[in-house]
Amino acid sequence: MTLEKNRYSAAMDKLHVTPEEREQLLERALERAQQQKTAPRAVRTCRRWAPLAAAACICLVLAGVMVIPNWSDPAASPPVQVTNPIVQSEDLEALQSAAPFALSVPTELPEGWKVDSASLIMGSLAQVVYTDGTDTITYRMAEGTEDVSGDYNAYPWTEEADLDGVTVTLKGQQEDAVLLAVWTDGQYSYAFSCSAPLTAEQAAAMAGSVAPLE
Repeated sequence: MTLEKNRYSAAMDKLHVTPEEREQLLERALERAQQQKTAPRAVRTCRRWAPLAAAACICLVLAGVMVIPNWSDPAASPPVQVTNPIVQSEDLEALQSAAPFALSVPTELPEGWKVDSASLIMGSLAQVVYTDGTDTITYRMAEGTEDVSGDYNAYPWTEEADLDGVTVTLKGQQEDAVLLAVWTDGQYSYAFSCSAPLTAEQAAAMAGSVAPLE
């Protein structure tokens, strides 16, 4: 009996089971082996190998149960590749080529400002960041009439400027300190936000200078 138990125990060691499951399976295998010994057999050689065969069957069944869930384990699936929604462009000309519409940009900027970066967001929103080396102005343009600024703060000061029939809304924390400008011409939406405030005159001049990229 001890020899048989050792054989079954060795078979169990090859399976990844908890100690409780291991003992239960071992007990069942030994019970089956004992039954095989007490039951009459026509051929003596069958009696010798029956207990080991029973233990082997139990091991195979358990191994199948352990393996099958892994076939459908989501973790085994290849990882999903996520595409970056922001595509950087080397310059305004490259952004024009990538954008699905004719790009327009400000042609009049405060003195000392220049293009810092250009990118296309989600394939439909053109963004140009200007800098003077310290502060930034983020300009955006897209098709449609929705607000494309991405800035939905409630500013205590707002003012509207009429530029050739187009109404530009200027916003800031205080009068004549513009942090955000938004407008639409009915076909495209435009906006620029500032890390440091511009005067209302500077902001209106910048918005009014937006023209197709040449």
